[in-house]
Amino acid sequence: FPKCPEIKDKWIDACQNEDALWRPSKDSVVCSRHFTDDCYRQLKRPRRLRMRSVPTLNLPKKIIWEGSLRDMVITDYLKEQREKKQLLQLLEKKIVTEKRSDRRKSYDRKRNRKVKQSTIHEDAKRRK
Repeated sequence: FPKCPEIKDKWIDACQNEDALWRPSKDSVVCSRHFTDDCYRQLKRPRRLRMRSVPTLNLPKKIIWEGSLRDMVITDYLKEQREKKQLLQLLEKKIVTEKRSDRRKSYDRKRNRKVKQSTIHEDAKRRK
């Protein structure tokens, strides 16, 4: 990889695949299949790249990201928070519904007791 930061960044951009955080090591190289013939100086052997050459052939397919990595992380975080909030709201609704159901059952039980008691009381009166 070139030493010039500007050209090195172009090489990194050209060679990156889906790993947006990849950086070349000091031993990283790019083979000649990724350069056009006009990227080389007109010397016999060994072939040498021109100073401003950038790989353009047979490059990995790139995923086009909308926005920066930071934006994606923030978006994921916000989505997660929204999902948590929705889940909590569903749980709260379920709890409220269960409480109402319990109250209704309790009320029905009390009413049934009263009905049973009044029936027993009425039966007792009739027997007298």
